[in-house]
Amino acid sequence: MSMKRITISLDEKLLSMLKNKQADMIIEKNRAISVSSIVGHLLDNSFKTDDSINSKLDSIFTRIN
Repeated sequence: MSMKRITISLDEKLLSMLKNKQADMIIEKNRAISVSSIVGHLLDNSFKTDDSINSKLDSIFTRIN
């Protein structure tokens, strides 16, 4: 999969949650983890979920028709 650079705006609460998660992951894994890598991972998971949902919907509509 090719990587594309995107820009997103985060509200303060979400940014605070991401920074807290970043701190937790740094403590757990004992290495630096950027907020952007966390967001990238979340986006990747959401795209996989979206693809899975679309695939299941396609199969349902195919069976109906």
